[in-house]
Amino acid sequence: MPMFKLACLFIIGLVCSEYIDANFIKINQLVIISAILLGIAIVQLNHRQLSSLYLGLNTIIIGCLLGLHAHTLPNTKIELGKKKIYVLKVVSHEIKEDQSKVVANILFSIEGNKACTTDACKIIFWTKNKALRNNNTGDIMITQLSINQISENKNPLTFNYKKFLSRKNIHYSASIKPDTEILQLYTTPKTSISNLSLRSKKYISKLLKRHIPDQKNYAIAAAMILGDKSEIDESLYQAFSKTGAIHTLAVSGLHVGMISLIILFLCRPLKVFKTGKYLILIVNLISIWSFVYLTGCGPPAVRAGCMISLYCVAKILGRYNQTWNTLGTAAFIILLIKPQELFSISFQFSFLALSSILFFYPRLDKLILVTNPVLLKFKQLIVLSLSAQILIIPASIYYFHYIPNYFWLSGIIAVPAAGVILSLGILLIITSCSSLLDFLHNAVGQILNFIIEQLNFCILKIQSLPFHEISNIWLEKTDLILIYLGLIICIIGFNYLKFWTIAFGCLLLISQNFIHLKQKFEKSKSSKLMVYDTPKGLLIDLCKNGYHIQMKQENVSPKDIKRNSEKFRIKYGPQKAPPDLLTQVSKGKNIYYFENKVIVINPTKSIKVCQPIDFLILSKIPDIKISEFIRSNAVDHLILKNINPKMIDLPPSSKRINKVHSIDIDGPFLKSFSYE
Repeated sequence: MPMFKLACLFIIGLVCSEYIDANFIKINQLVIISAILLGIAIVQLNHRQLSSLYLGLNTIIIGCLLGLHAHTLPNTKIELGKKKIYVLKVVSHEIKEDQSKVVANILFSIEGNKACTTDACKIIFWTKNKALRNNNTGDIMITQLSINQISENKNPLTFNYKKFLSRKNIHYSASIKPDTEILQLYTTPKTSISNLSLRSKKYISKLLKRHIPDQKNYAIAAAMILGDKSEIDESLYQAFSKTGAIHTLAVSGLHVGMISLIILFLCRPLKVFKTGKYLILIVNLISIWSFVYLTGCGPPAVRAGCMISLYCVAKILGRYNQTWNTLGTAAFIILLIKPQELFSISFQFSFLALSSILFFYPRLDKLILVTNPVLLKFKQLIVLSLSAQILIIPASIYYFHYIPNYFWLSGIIAVPAAGVILSLGILLIITSCSSLLDFLHNAVGQILNFIIEQLNFCILKIQSLPFHEISNIWLEKTDLILIYLGLIICIIGFNYLKFWTIAFGCLLLISQNFIHLKQKFEKSKSSKLMVYDTPKGLLIDLCKNGYHIQMKQENVSPKDIKRNSEKFRIKYGPQKAPPDLLTQVSKGKNIYYFENKVIVINPTKSIKVCQPIDFLILSKIPDIKISEFIRSNAVDHLILKNINPKMIDLPPSSKRINKVHSIDIDGPFLKSFSYE
């Protein structure tokens, strides 16, 4: 498995680049080290083991180099926050409801009569400007806009959108008003690949909408056939996710493999020609990669396209094809072109699932012998789902914090249904080409609509079953590393039948359990006060021993709560607290006792509290004067939200307040206090 090992070493290098300080180790130093190692490997060619060692180290360094290069910010001359005229080249364009989401390269900035070039800096923006609705990839336009840094959510454990975009080499955002004039300098020809793909996508989308009137059913068809998940209803998406059938909505090996099988079946008559097998290969490869491009070139689709292409080429050339090598080659090619794909969830899940199937499926399949052909198919689907989940579950818990208990049941239904839906979708497109096939075309459309409707019904029913998931599970990064290290060592031990290797892997897994239990015990011995940085108002969480109490202002929406506090709660207090966890002194005065601490939130009266106030939290200028309130009470922490500290008239040289924390300036406020 040389290519699989090479891909693993390359991945180690990319991971290392995330933790290397580019200022400490220069890229040119790594280039010199890489060249030296390559030279030593060539000299040591007679010593196979030594040469392999040096080549392996060189692969790790090359991975580091590519990773560091991907982190390098473009050397641009952009003035942030200033409105200027820019020449932009569209990289990607999506329309969601009435908004356009555009990613573009800045080619020039124009000031007066001067045009300044930039280092192909990428920006992202959302706009309701109707002039952008017909833009395609490759179009060049000129417009006035203001460029800003991408905002970062400072709340703990939240999704780092800024880092997510930086991995795509997007470092700035922009804003364009709906009435801003946009001048089109260059329009991509209608015969270009991107334009043909977009037109094909629009045609297929209209075709599906015509035969699938229900929006929920259409959204599932668009996801499975076109790779467009943007229109799936949130509740339905959650149902697929919570039942473990979410993978069927992403274009992956199942979909690409189905396309390949259909093309091979349709091209069978070409075998009569002398060069028939080469013609079939060319048609198959063109069809596969056209489908991958049409569906957005997602990591699972690209992985499947690479693997099927390599398999077909190897078969034509009469070469031995090893699946692990093919998997490694696919990973290596993807990461060589886009190193930052390694850190995308879709890439990780795609390769983890296939690796898990390749190793565990043959072994689990032999455990139960079934002779009945119908039961055999059910057994194979269950074993396939179980095999895929073994390596996915730890990552699923780390990212999503739950385990779907009925993934095996949803797999029996969703996997065959996805294959049928894709096949019917292709047949629907083929039969739309001729009016002579209208009867068959309409019949296919009705069957497709019926199957999607039944699939959605089954998924929702599975979600409604009791104990459909184990939720609110928290794993630290160290837990995840230990789990995968233990699993990989156990797999190596089973593969080479090494008892001590298996024992060591099991020891690592047991150690992780003890570490996890220790972390849970430490959490149970501490309480936390969290005041989040939310744009619209005050959001507070009080967490103790796995419970939480939430306090918020009316203008804080459920979406804001989920985005800013969901993961913090899962880690420290997933359960709603009993009434006695927080004591309210009296209604209307907003004074609370929590863990022997006095918390006052937006006081309405200038009263004297019997004991010192630990936390005074203000989100608006109250009717009373803060200076008078502080003169009457000793305050340890003054926490301000949407209030400029300079606007508060604190008593001069007052020692009645110890610390002032502004959420808008200093970020969210987190206070931990232990108890026995």
